Amino acid sequence: FGQVALRGVPTRTALRLGCVVLAVGATLLGASLPAKSLVLLVVALVVIGIGQALCFRAGIAEISSQSPPAKRAQTVTSFFLVAYVGISFPVVLVGLAAGPMGLRDAAIAFSAAVALLAVASLVAQLVIAKNRTPG
Repeated sequence: FGQVALRGVPTRTALRLGCVVLAVGATLLGASLPAKSLVLLVVALVVIGIGQALCFRAGIAEISSQSPPAKRAQTVTSFFLVAYVGISFPVVLVGLAAGPMGLRDAAIAFSAAVALLAVASLVAQLVIAKNRTPG
């Protein structure tokens, strides 16, 4: 839904906005667990979904536009491979951390890590854009 509904947002704007929305959603997710709030949890998941949709769509669009036509399929396939490994690896880490930390604390730590990574990605994008030379 998020990818279709927000398809008119320019790619770089979508990526930056997606990072902000993802950070907010992850923060809400982390807050929902100690609060034991189902409403906050559902809101967090919707916000995270929108942020992820913006980032994913922007990533595919940017990679596709920057890839040479002869290598586009290979490049997009590589993007999907990295994305799927990227979403699997944290799940395994949370599972491993749940034993010693407990599931709630592991999920809160995961939420904090996602929020921090989203903010770091946004900062990196802004620094790169600032340092990019015209032409």
